[in-house]
Amino acid sequence: MKHKVVIFCGSSRAGKTTLAKLSHDHSKIYKGLIFEGLFPAYLSRFSYMFGKYHKGLFSEYMTRARFIDESKSKTTTPKEQLGKVGKYKGSFLSSLDNAFGDKWAIADLHAELYYKALLRSNPDIHFCLVIRDPRDCVCAGLYWQDLPKAIEVRKSWFYKKLFSWILSAHMAQKIKKTYPDNITVVNFNQLIENKNPPEFLGFDNAWEKDIPKWDIYYSHKGKGLFSTPNRGEYKELLTERDIFIIQELCADYMKQYNYKRDNFTSSNIYILRIIKIFILGLSELSPSLARGGIDLLFSPRQHAKKQQDRLKQFIKDIKNF
Repeated sequence: MKHKVVIFCGSSRAGKTTLAKLSHDHSKIYKGLIFEGLFPAYLSRFSYMFGKYHKGLFSEYMTRARFIDESKSKTTTPKEQLGKVGKYKGSFLSSLDNAFGDKWAIADLHAELYYKALLRSNPDIHFCLVIRDPRDCVCAGLYWQDLPKAIEVRKSWFYKKLFSWILSAHMAQKIKKTYPDNITVVNFNQLIENKNPPEFLGFDNAWEKDIPKWDIYYSHKGKGLFSTPNRGEYKELLTERDIFIIQELCADYMKQYNYKRDNFTSSNIYILRIIKIFILGLSELSPSLARGGIDLLFSPRQHAKKQQDRLKQFIKDIKNF
């Protein structure tokens, strides 16, 4: 099946950007673009409600630089990726159609949380939701930027990355039930190991040469050991309790995607199970609200700062009318 629009989505460090770059270089059908954080920001902006201000938003996001490599050393803008950009044409998505033609693909963090709004805008959207071993995602999220310096920071980021992964896996199941023709779930671990991408992406035969070397990722090797960006180096980056918590809270999803468990001594995670129920229950009302709930629970200061910035942007948008 061929789709006009593909959005690579899912939790952080899952492999979305890699698939978008591979599509940009090797797909015979799609051109890949990287719009990190686009849809959550774009759809929450006050000016999104007023059609005549969409042109300004479109220009703003087309010229905003995004990191395009794992080490955060290279950036590009969507405008640079596209080359010559066509005129704004009524909405962000239709303007991309105008600039890119019928077939394009975007990588964006947690775009699946906005699936209803996006499908209302364009029923031809196909979500390519990328799932990676939750132990890999959590570990990569913690150590990718050497963030966990203090115990408090490490603990909050551990839970944020874990529950964000759970929310994304839950949304994959939810979208498959309601819009089965609009979603493909890609197991990134299997894709890298088996080198078998979804057929609808139309990769050429040379795509395999551009697959990042798997050993540079923070990849789980068993018993708490992970590979690091230093080739051939393996470190115990998560504790036994960390691994146990991930495996218990993600048990159903890990079984579904054939991720083998390590055998570690059990411990009490009753409160974490309650939090999981709360987050997934909140997602039934609003997936984006559920993600905000994760931030509120585990990074209240950062959450407050985000809300403050959002209020400032709201006031700025009002003044621009």
